[in-house]
Amino acid sequence: MRQSLSFFSSPVFFFLVILFLAKVDANIVNETCQKASQVDKELQYDLCVAALRQDPKSHIADLPGLGIISAKLVKDNATKIGSRIKKLMNDTKSDANLKGCLQDCKLLYSTAELKTKRAIESFKSKDYFEANTAVGAALTDADTCEEAFKESGLKSLLIVEYNSFYQLGAIPLAISFLLI
Repeated sequence: MRQSLSFFSSPVFFFLVILFLAKVDANIVNETCQKASQVDKELQYDLCVAALRQDPKSHIADLPGLGIISAKLVKDNATKIGSRIKKLMNDTKSDANLKGCLQDCKLLYSTAELKTKRAIESFKSKDYFEANTAVGAALTDADTCEEAFKESGLKSLLIVEYNSFYQLGAIPLAISFLLI
């Protein structure tokens, strides 16, 4: 009896438990990204996994928690794009059409940031339909920005940022769909 108790208090036992829990925890991200990439065929599985694992809390999160984490990533990305647009506006001195597009995009990404904040709150309150709607609306804002460039006959200065935003946005969108 004494020998079995010593095994449960040994460092080897704790190492095995931690190893098991780490494997189980890592599976939530992998499984979620697998399911999400099946919901949205354009969502890249590897990008999903890498994005969610950026947050150290992802390994202990449940599916709604991953929804919150992914929506925060989208919100942070919208903020980053807004900063990029400000820089481009300061650098662009001559073309009025280009400045107009950038001004429209600045407003649209600012609105997208607010919508993703609403999505975060909706995930927290377990209103997954509203989270889905808010993220979808944020993605529509990004689409509208790109359309502004096309309608003006200009090449988008934000296509790389748009593609990244869209990929990140697909994650909470798919997660909310899985929760509905």
